Amino acid sequence: MPMSDLGVAALDGVPGVTAPKITDTIREDAIFSFVWSGPGMPKVTDEYLQGFGLSRVE
Repeated sequence: MPMSDLGVAALDGVPGVTAPKITDTIREDAIFSFVWSGPGMPKVTDEYLQGFGLSRVE
């Protein structure tokens, strides 16, 4: 499975996140967007991402 597809799957598992999709790729990095319907700001921890073999790029 491509890492970008894995990122979509990881975001899809976050409560309150709907319609995650890849909006751009830059070399081996991917930029994602999603609809947030949860309370407050979405929280996707580094530990959660690491569970999928992913990391945050800022």
